[in-house]
Amino acid sequence: MPVLGYTWFPMFTMVDWDYRWKRGPLEKYFIELGLYNLNRTSNGERWLTTPALGEFRACMDNPQESIGDLAVG
Repeated sequence: MPVLGYTWFPMFTMVDWDYRWKRGPLEKYFIELGLYNLNRTSNGERWLTTPALGEFRACMDNPQESIGDLAVG
């Protein structure tokens, strides 16, 4: 059975685990993933959307197009 889903883990900017053991500025360890990137400026929204957000919304709005027909037989 076709299954379409999205894991929430890579939805936003995260800090690499190496930050716990290494030295350096926090910014060096940011990993930009998925639908939102952290806005590092002091003005505006906290999260900036990425092009992947539009693609994700399109899949959720029309899952039939994303998955296709289910052939039973």
